[in-house]
Amino acid sequence: MAINWDNIEEITYIDTPKDVTPLRSLLRPCTFEPYACENILIEDIRIINSPMWEVHPLRCRNILIRGLEIDSHGHNNDGVNPESTHYVIIENCSFSTGDDCIAIKSGKNRDGYNRGKVGGESCGNIIIRNCTFADGHGGVTCGSECTGGISNVFAHDNHFDSLNLQQVLRFKTNSYRGGLIENIYFKDSTVAKCSNALMYGETQYTLGSAQDKEGDLGPYTPQLKGVFMSNITAGKPDDPVKAKNAILWKAYERAPMTNIKVKDVTVYGVQNAIILSNVKNFELHNVKISLESDTAKLETYNTEVINISDVKLSANGKDYNLAEGERVNMPDDFDKSQPVTITGIIETKDAIFAEGKGSLNAFLDRGTLEEGNKAPIITPFAAEVKKVEDGKYSFSVKISLADKPDYQYAYRPDTESENMNRGNHILSLVATGQPYDQNTWNYNVKCKAD
Repeated sequence: MAINWDNIEEITYIDTPKDVTPLRSLLRPCTFEPYACENILIEDIRIINSPMWEVHPLRCRNILIRGLEIDSHGHNNDGVNPESTHYVIIENCSFSTGDDCIAIKSGKNRDGYNRGKVGGESCGNIIIRNCTFADGHGGVTCGSECTGGISNVFAHDNHFDSLNLQQVLRFKTNSYRGGLIENIYFKDSTVAKCSNALMYGETQYTLGSAQDKEGDLGPYTPQLKGVFMSNITAGKPDDPVKAKNAILWKAYERAPMTNIKVKDVTVYGVQNAIILSNVKNFELHNVKISLESDTAKLETYNTEVINISDVKLSANGKDYNLAEGERVNMPDDFDKSQPVTITGIIETKDAIFAEGKGSLNAFLDRGTLEEGNKAPIITPFAAEVKKVEDGKYSFSVKISLADKPDYQYAYRPDTESENMNRGNHILSLVATGQPYDQNTWNYNVKCKAD
């Protein structure tokens, strides 16, 4: 068949008699799909222009995939997709695809949840090594079909190089697909080029897209935790990686991503360093990121976990505890002409704090809900920080509210002040190992206040 996959109605059959009407079908099969099999060797095969997923082991065990060359740029042309499958090695393969190069899956939506047993069948214990990745939506991807869960994925000694490769390490799910993704290790690899992000995760997959109206309306809560990236070099001082972002994580507020650790990573030339939304326990250790506009200058992120606790707002002689997810309602007779004081405790092993160079800023949104005000108006207030004992510091900051009386106070889990919703989230506490700059992120905040 000579097939134009962009227009299914234009299918023509080779040597079809003129008086025979060809069968038209929307079904695009996978190229190779072992089902419920064990002890499989797939070796030294070249696959070109397949109609859909190339290699799709489903509900299998003990698979060695070696020496594949996959060059296929049609719709949904994933390279290797182990699904609800365990004990897989993918090594010495090359990928250039029209979708994800490797996509680890475990069932989609209700079908995946009911597969085999209630709760679905997981996928895991997978090693990906010594592979090269060119074009693709994601290099190593978990999801989006991951209802049964994905765990224990080890990707090391791989190389990624294409401006048509959107994400190097990619995670995607939503509340219809759900699933727990955990214990993912990505290390000892190089990235020459990619277009969007080195490390990309979203539990809001397809949110707002034209082709999918799912949104956060599904019955399954997506979870992503335990992702570790180490010893990665992206780009060179004179040859930037060209990605839009170094790290980008987006999660639902009700289901934040947790325990993300990045260590010994150097990135030359991205537009944005780190963008996080609803992420907790995010750690950076010896991470160097340069912006594309100045690839020779690297900002170093050596961050220990910074915990902010015992936060109180004192106003009119009364203390109000600020706890994450809880809102403080001020009394009607609250005197807003007097300044309020925010106090609390910082606990960290960050060496910069130990040297007395750490800082904490309170970011106040002075924007209003008036028509025409399209963005927050963020004003920083520097806190006074004092050492209590090794690894423990107290802080205090005074804030005037006289010019903006209609404030509310509560913790929010977002980790960037730019995500503050106009007119609602007022106070954001950010503790850093150096003075805060929107292009220089150097902190791991577990608590933030509105």
